[in-house]
Amino acid sequence: MIRHSKRSVLQKFSDAIGELYEATHPDDLGPAILQSMRAVVPAEVWAYTLLDRKTGKTMACTDPVDVPAADLQVFAAHLNEHPSISSINAGVGEVVRWSDFCTVRQFRQRALYHDFFRVAGVNYQVGCGLHVDEGWTILPSANRRHRDFSVHERALMQLLVSHWQRAWSLASARSEMAKTLDLHEVGLHGIAVLVIDIQGRICLHTPEALRFCQDQFGWGSPVSAPPVLLAWLAKQTAADARWTIDREDRRLTITAHGPVALPGKHSRTNGGRQCCGYVIRFLDQPAAVPAAALESLGLTRREAEVLGWMAQGKRNGEIAVILRAQRRTIEKHVENILSKLGVETRTAAVAMVWEKL
Repeated sequence: MIRHSKRSVLQKFSDAIGELYEATHPDDLGPAILQSMRAVVPAEVWAYTLLDRKTGKTMACTDPVDVPAADLQVFAAHLNEHPSISSINAGVGEVVRWSDFCTVRQFRQRALYHDFFRVAGVNYQVGCGLHVDEGWTILPSANRRHRDFSVHERALMQLLVSHWQRAWSLASARSEMAKTLDLHEVGLHGIAVLVIDIQGRICLHTPEALRFCQDQFGWGSPVSAPPVLLAWLAKQTAADARWTIDREDRRLTITAHGPVALPGKHSRTNGGRQCCGYVIRFLDQPAAVPAAALESLGLTRREAEVLGWMAQGKRNGEIAVILRAQRRTIEKHVENILSKLGVETRTAAVAMVWEKL
């Protein structure tokens, strides 16, 4: 018999929930959902099946063994014989046991058992059907050969369902947002990005962004933004806000753009309309950038000075004031810099600065 201590269950539950919210795409959720079930429901086999309601096709990942594709076809062909098919079709996430609907003897008379579950050595199951969006249903389940699941174990699994739903929603939003942001560019060389909705919930983040939140604000949650950051954001009136924090010989610049529409993110309480949020970028850099070090990039001394100030987050107008030059002159220097470095954006040029340094 498998036993879990109360302390180990709570710790594993906490760890598993954290992994759920780390997913950046729905396709990455399978292993995390399996781990969350392992944390609270002892079993011999845990399964995560993804059902395409439009085509009837299924995909699955299981622990500790994988299910062959041919077996999945058998499962899909006889899905209507599943004891909890009514719960699966409802898709509301109600956790049920086979024994809530029929006896083991009754189920053994069905083709689904004979051709699929008998081969897998499964006689008892607890799980649910959860419609996670318009076309997909997830079917998480725990499976045993010799002993049915208790009412208590069923209740423990029910605690996970709301987390599964929210993790899917967040992963979907992050996936959609990733398509609109050049994360490869903003995620390198100390530049990080955090996308939050209007309530301060994180829709997308790079590891660097969480590191900055932890180091600067003592906040490492992948689910919500730091309260201090949200308080600063609430005071901003411009569409583009900037916050500079000096730390010894380093400078952290935080810029926030918004509110903007968040792709793939819709409000259930606002008529299904697209939600808004903010794109927040973090830039960690030396307090000063030596122009001489940048001349080796093929720049003139003046162009190197301009690039150095660009790397510190200064706009063309600000650089013109600092260098006592005309704004148009600075704009021409920026054009030359981008051309010589072979890049198209200021962000890419700045990335080369940190690579050089």
